[in-house]
Amino acid sequence: MPAHFCYPIAPRVQQQKTPPFAEWLIRKFLTFIGRIPYKITTHGMERVPEGGVLLLPNHLTWIDAIMLQLAFPRTIRFIVWETYFYDPIFRPFLTFIGAIPISNVRAKDAIRVAIERVKMGEIVCVFPEGEISKSGNLLRLQRGYEIIARQAKCPII
Repeated sequence: MPAHFCYPIAPRVQQQKTPPFAEWLIRKFLTFIGRIPYKITTHGMERVPEGGVLLLPNHLTWIDAIMLQLAFPRTIRFIVWETYFYDPIFRPFLTFIGAIPISNVRAKDAIRVAIERVKMGEIVCVFPEGEISKSGNLLRLQRGYEIIARQAKCPII
């Protein structure tokens, strides 16, 4: 958890559903802009199952989420530390993309929302290490992702 945001109890963040056309339009625009500096080549996208999926990538840099979203043809809902929702710059963006806030205090709420989203057919991304690996090595995996997978009965990528 970032040290520059320290709140004992985080306020509840309301999840707002972005209108599908607005989300599609902005996603297309950002994908176009994002592919200018980054050459992204994907392999095996035909093997991504339809319906709800739990995505469990390693977390090596802050740009991982952006690269994943640019590479995937479907929208990804990321589980994000709730403290980022306090930042006036990040909050509108995180709310718009349908990020799921998580905290040590309300982890069960985030897990419940993630299970609902997967059951609704969405891709939910959890970085199971819980933080960026500064060494590039796999860190100790945090609990929670296995609860989502078990209760949602979904494929894992």
